[in-house]
Amino acid sequence: MNLYLISRTGPVGYEEYDSAVVVATDEAQARLIHPANYIDQGKWFTPGSDCWCPGLSSWIKPEDVEVTFIGVADSRYKKPEVICASFNAG
Repeated sequence: MNLYLISRTGPVGYEEYDSAVVVATDEAQARLIHPANYIDQGKWFTPGSDCWCPGLSSWIKPEDVEVTFIGVADSRYKKPEVICASFNAG
């Protein structure tokens, strides 16, 4: 497993995430992780909902996520997850 910085592209408003450090097997998987620790299983998840809805999410679409490799994760990390996230509360 690897460590990645996932970042929002474009402007950031209130009540939105701007970035997170995540554990994932590769860049493609990292791109699908929501900073609130929701993992895309064919659709996006947002807190309090069963689907991702444009305009209602605190995050962006996977194709707009910037992914930067940081390094190799400690061996105790066995599954994709969020290590730390940055949220801009309003």
